[in-house]
Amino acid sequence: FTEWWYFDASFENGYSTQMSVRILSALGQGVVIARLDLYYQGELVQHTQKRYLMQQFIASTLRPDVVLNGQHVITGSIDPITQDWVYNISFNHGLLAENLQFTGITQPWKGQLMGGDWWGVALPRANVTGEIEYLNETIQCEGYGYHDHNWDVTLAAGLNFGWIWGKIHSEQ
Repeated sequence: FTEWWYFDASFENGYSTQMSVRILSALGQGVVIARLDLYYQGELVQHTQKRYLMQQFIASTLRPDVVLNGQHVITGSIDPITQDWVYNISFNHGLLAENLQFTGITQPWKGQLMGGDWWGVALPRANVTGEIEYLNETIQCEGYGYHDHNWDVTLAAGLNFGWIWGKIHSEQ
């Protein structure tokens, strides 16, 4: 079984980032991995990964809310005025920390993959603002991003051969 929350963003200042939280479990045992990558002009400048025990992980089944070791790392809500999805992302991995807000600007969608696995693209395109702290420097960021969430993914997902992963930006 696996479940994950994936975010990426590209900024006007040449930086881009990928962040994810992933659960891997089998036979009642599991681990949670939080990953954070920072790129500058397409080149990886920092990769961090932290592992957590399942006891250090909490995720709401009612709304986007993920807690690792007592810290909210993903909090999502719907803006009461615009009705846009808004996600606040906060990762701190020592040398690299990110506090970003993703605001949806296109309609979300979800689907079911072969085998019953679910894939929801909550933010096909989002405005992203916030800051990155890297090597004791604070970098203000503004750009565009993406977020998807997969759940109930089982071994049957291995039957889905031929995945091609990429992104194309569109107003729709």
